[in-house]
Amino acid sequence: MKFSLLTSLALCLCQTHAFTTLSAPSIRPRTFALAVTDVETDNYFRAIECAEGSSCSMEELETLAADLEDVEGCKFEEEAENCDREVQDRLDVAHMLRLRIELQLRMDYLKKENLFASDVQKSHDLDERRRFKEMLQANRDKVIDGADLGLW
Repeated sequence: MKFSLLTSLALCLCQTHAFTTLSAPSIRPRTFALAVTDVETDNYFRAIECAEGSSCSMEELETLAADLEDVEGCKFEEEAENCDREVQDRLDVAHMLRLRIELQLRMDYLKKENLFASDVQKSHDLDERRRFKEMLQANRDKVIDGADLGLW
């Protein structure tokens, strides 16, 4: 009896193992890059870094944005829905790079040639100079005659 019980148990375990092995769906490993070279991956990674705010020259921003805009189709996703999203997201990153270029150009203009900024700076400097003179005079007026040590 013991022999048949052990045999039955072993047979049952083998059948259960075979059943779970056959009924499990085949899971294929996800491939993240359909047709992307290491250089392309590095460029895409750099583009994302620059879009997130890393220090990048305007020339680099321009090159990365153009590279992203020139990519045709999907590089990472296979399904149509995900492919469409990948393309849109890639173009969003390119747009962010273009916005950084525009912001840098505007900041350079603000610092160098913006008439309003220049006028405000001159007015501010004049106000500061006037306030300094008023404070200096108010301090001098507080000095008791003969206590200024003859500095003025």
